[in-house]
Amino acid sequence: MAVGAAAVVAVDLAWSLVGDTTDPRLLAVQFVLAVTGAAAITFQRGRGLASAALLYLVVFGLFHGGLLVAFAVQGESVLIGQGDNSWVFSRDVGQAVRISIVGVAAWVVGYVVVRDGGNKKFLIRESGRDLGVGAARVGLAATIMGGVLVWRSFVAGGVGIGSTYAQFIESGSPGYAYGILLVGFGCAYLVASRTPRTGWVIFACAALLLLPIGTRSAVLFPGVALVYIVGRRRRIGPVVGLSAMTVGLTLISVLRQTRLDGIAGIMARKWSLTPMDGLAEMGYSLYPVVAVGRWLERGESERYGATLFAVPARFLTRVSGGAVPPAEGDDRLFNVLVMRREGPIGGSPIAEGLLNGGLLGIVLLMFVIGAAIAWADLQESRAGVLAGLAVFLPLIFETRNSFAPVPAQVCLGLVMLIAARLLSPPLPSRSGTGNRRPHTNGAS
Repeated sequence: MAVGAAAVVAVDLAWSLVGDTTDPRLLAVQFVLAVTGAAAITFQRGRGLASAALLYLVVFGLFHGGLLVAFAVQGESVLIGQGDNSWVFSRDVGQAVRISIVGVAAWVVGYVVVRDGGNKKFLIRESGRDLGVGAARVGLAATIMGGVLVWRSFVAGGVGIGSTYAQFIESGSPGYAYGILLVGFGCAYLVASRTPRTGWVIFACAALLLLPIGTRSAVLFPGVALVYIVGRRRRIGPVVGLSAMTVGLTLISVLRQTRLDGIAGIMARKWSLTPMDGLAEMGYSLYPVVAVGRWLERGESERYGATLFAVPARFLTRVSGGAVPPAEGDDRLFNVLVMRREGPIGGSPIAEGLLNGGLLGIVLLMFVIGAAIAWADLQESRAGVLAGLAVFLPLIFETRNSFAPVPAQVCLGLVMLIAARLLSPPLPSRSGTGNRRPHTNGAS
């Protein structure tokens, strides 16, 4: 199966590079073949439908190919209400799909290299402590701190339950991103602990507060992290997986209207309940790839890694006493640059790799991401799964944003793991058997 899937990816890659089609339907077929082939390869090596690899590919595929797939199935009606959609029919979208397929192929190579050749020395082992207890303590603290950050950012920006997504974007919401990240980490830690229901309840409450504003990613990405944790305890079957995806896409189709009118759009029943609308709503992350391609065609210089290391560069400048420009005016930050030039269209690892080094930049960045996801999938112990979460959740966020904050976010996740270990009591020692880890509902 893996050999056949690799052949499909190779043939599809060659087809996309040789061809020069601009038909969105044919481009959708090319993209779906690439992602499906990649998923089959990782499925053979991963941990079922809830492996970090498969979850990443699903999220990446939905955000970069969802619009084309919805267009292929339902036609131009899926484009209604999304502003200027002329780019969907331009030659630039064909180029964007082709380089995205190259990125998927590089991601697969990175994943297979680490997954098949992973050194056991790099696996995180248990430390003789009951991490289920420490995870609950750290998870609860993280959700509280994250909730406070989100609440303060909403108050500072004048955002409320009745606000629209446009009002949320205009508010700036300082501290919001790390607040959501902390809530995501916290809920996942709770689900991996002795009190998994607490994590799900907090996540559900957060979703009820955030979804009416149209903040899709703030719910989707932490939700994917919870599935990653649950998938390490039990296998998730295809029926459950497909049902969850269908429900999720249907709910996202509702967000398509709440992003325009806020909760008033729901109350006025100006929404549809079709998964295709949800696919189209998510699939606009292909546009940043199109936009960056156009910048480079107009003579924009490649950044050679400047946006990838912008956050540590700003930090080093600050601690050395140098002048650091405000984040909202620093074009070294990819999300700031895109926002200033194109508006709130989000980001993409393909687009950022392209800006930093052309096709080679895409290959290198996606190879590294694939390798990091494979490392997360290799982990087996509870501590290892939480270390994998520290890598997995920031990279899931990055499919729609910029790479610059990822290293700092990974460090935050690892600090949480260290704290959980310190707050965990030693496992009881039994004569003749040594330390045993008691049965828990957390990740194993």
